[in-house]
Amino acid sequence: MQLIKIKFLLFILIIVSTATFANCEKLQNSCEYYTCINIKKNCNNKSYFKRFGLKYCLKFEKKIKKFSPQGQEWIQSVKSCLISSIEEADQQLTCKEYKNVAIKHHTPCYFESGYCNLSFRDKRQVIQVIKFSLWKPSIIKTAIQILNKCHNTK
Repeated sequence: MQLIKIKFLLFILIIVSTATFANCEKLQNSCEYYTCINIKKNCNNKSYFKRFGLKYCLKFEKKIKKFSPQGQEWIQSVKSCLISSIEEADQQLTCKEYKNVAIKHHTPCYFESGYCNLSFRDKRQVIQVIKFSLWKPSIIKTAIQILNKCHNTK
C-alpha cells in the first residue's frame, strides 16, 4: 500500500512539473527560464542551461546595481536576446546542440544590445562577472569576436 502511495505522489509531481514547465516562453524575462528549458528538454544538470545560462544570468542579476542605468539596460537586452535565440532554435535539438546555438548567439546579442557603447566601467563589470569563464575556448573566441566588431564599427 505504501508503494502505491509513493508511485501516485510521483505521478502527480510529474504531471504538475510538466504542466508548470510546458511553456517556458512565459519566463523570458527571468533567469528561471533556464531551469524551465532544462527540465522541458530533459537535460542534465551539466547542460549549458544550468551550468552557463542560469549561472551567469543569476550572476548578472546579483551584480546589476554595480552597473550604470545603460549597463543595466544592456543586461536586460542581452538576457532577452539570448533567451529568444534559444526559443527560436529548432525544438528537436539535443542539449549539446542547444549549447552550440546559444554560444553562437552571444556575439550578436552582446553587439546588438550595445556592448561597444558601454562605458569602460560597465565593460569592466561585465569582465568581473564572467572572469572565471574567460579561460574557456568558446568564451575567448566570443570575446575576440565582440572586440573585433566593436573595433570595426568605430
